[in-house]
Amino acid sequence: MHYLLFYSTVEDYAQRRGRFRAAHLEHARRAVERGELVLGGALADPVDRAVLLFRGSSPAAAEAFAAEDPYVQNGLVKSWQVREWTTVVGRDAEVKIPGEASWAERAKPPGVRPLMQASGVRRGHTKSQQAARAPRALILGHPGR
Repeated sequence: MHYLLFYSTVEDYAQRRGRFRAAHLEHARRAVERGELVLGGALADPVDRAVLLFRGSSPAAAEAFAAEDPYVQNGLVKSWQVREWTTVVGRDAEVKIPGEASWAERAKPPGVRPLMQASGVRRGHTKSQQAARAPRALILGHPGR
């Protein structure tokens, strides 16, 4: 599941955050290393809110992050809220829509053919010809014609 953590920041947040930024970013990096935090950052123009995207089985990681965040602990965040986010489109979407192609199927460019036939050799090529062409096909995404 995905969870969004919303911060509402104080008026002078942009001016005050410098003192706590290194600790806040280290806190965020640890959450990334644990596989909890996916993305995060402040909204711009005006810098009055921030949004952080978490992945987990419950909102607990996002809630714990906020409670332990140096920005929250030092009064730079007026309020925060965690909301479950139902993601249905994109490579990392959590909810699959029945009958829809997977992201990998949708991302495949039109007209791309498999590099090898079921026999292991592309039609019209010997195994040595196929081996010589394979790196080019794999690196450039060329069908190897």
